[in-house]
Amino acid sequence: MNIITKELFKSVDKNYCEFSKKLIPDTNYEILGVRVPTIKKIAKKYSTNTKIINDYLLEKHYYYEEWFLHGLLIGLEKRDVEKVLKLLDEFLPYLDNWAICDSTSASLKIIKCNKELFFKKITGYLNSNNPYTVRFAVTLFMNYFLEEQYLEDIFKLINKINPNHYYINMAISWLYSVALVKHYDKTITLFTDNVLSDFIHNKSIQKAIESFRIPQDKKLYLKTLKRKNMK
Repeated sequence: MNIITKELFKSVDKNYCEFSKKLIPDTNYEILGVRVPTIKKIAKKYSTNTKIINDYLLEKHYYYEEWFLHGLLIGLEKRDVEKVLKLLDEFLPYLDNWAICDSTSASLKIIKCNKELFFKKITGYLNSNNPYTVRFAVTLFMNYFLEEQYLEDIFKLINKINPNHYYINMAISWLYSVALVKHYDKTITLFTDNVLSDFIHNKSIQKAIESFRIPQDKKLYLKTLKRKNMK
């Protein structure tokens, strides 16, 4: 057993395990019950030990927390772009829940300095048969590419996704709500023109209304656009 996995086992909190099972119902991996700040602390602790990290990334994982930490370790690679892309290709087939998907997405700061390369790669992820790889792509677009130069292309790409999976739909709604915050005038037409599915349309508006970054007058207008008889 790798030293990193041993650290995870030492940090198990049985009460937190039960909470995690409720929070992450979509994973098939066994949950140990290690708190996220602890997992991040372990990842950072070994971030400079190349041998331990490489050994860990090659090991077969059985637990949710192992995969969570695996994703964080990929994100800690700040220089070697090709290595990150390779590690992601090996990692993504094992994604089976929203939490690891989102934490890994948020950790990939290397994208900020390599946007064109990653944009093409992420576009390819949208064709995956794994819904969590698709969600991963959507969250990467949201985290790193909601800028004027990418916005139109992102909307076109997102529109081609078949919205048949709850966690994909939630990610798309999240992206549109952030787009309303950052580029309200360019995003609002998606809602006035009624081009989105009922769920994504209403969920995006709900998330935008909950944001403290949208002025009250715009929130009031968004409320008028919600479709009736929908949750």
